[in-house]
Amino acid sequence: MEHRHQRRRTHISYNMICLLYDNEGGGVSQCDSLPMDVRKHGVAWTDSRLLSACAAIRREFGGNMGARLAFCRPCEGIHGRVGGRYFGYTVILGELLERERRERLRALCLSSGLFAHVAIECVAPAWVECSIVYGADARLPSLYPGAAGCPVLALQDCLLALGFGRVALTGVYDAQTRAAVKELRWRCGLESSDCVDDVLWNRMLLECINARAARDAGV
Repeated sequence: MEHRHQRRRTHISYNMICLLYDNEGGGVSQCDSLPMDVRKHGVAWTDSRLLSACAAIRREFGGNMGARLAFCRPCEGIHGRVGGRYFGYTVILGELLERERRERLRALCLSSGLFAHVAIECVAPAWVECSIVYGADARLPSLYPGAAGCPVLALQDCLLALGFGRVALTGVYDAQTRAAVKELRWRCGLESSDCVDDVLWNRMLLECINARAARDAGV
């Protein structure tokens, strides 16, 4: 399947893995780049709804507004486990714009109806943060074999960070992912199941945070 964003270029490393979840087709495809800045990340993913919303805003705004994913990897940045709810669903716009143009962009995003949430200026004073999920919709969902999409990519990325090397970033809860989930549940002392529920999400994200902190400290 060809996507428009494959024709665009952005500043990414040659080792970058860019993945797109197509809500209409239900599949995950790998592409050369995403039409937004994803520097400093070895892998990034997003949802076709977010790219479509950004493209519509760009056309209406009538100028370069800049775009980057707000949450690319589990447990990156100061948001920790909270940010996990927004992997692949949130974009930051207008960081390089003067205030007047940035606030015009914010007003456009608010009135467009394309986003579930647009942060107000006092929360995001130097950029426009928009998300296609918010509130109850932003809750990390329980996952079962056969599930697909950005939450599954986040799950697989966490499992890889925790040493489950057999898992691949497919965006689909496949047999390898199921085996890793069952092993992780056993390691955490949880009942045997292939369900990724709130308890496992919290334990998994916390372990990722601790593992990252240990790496940063050189332990």
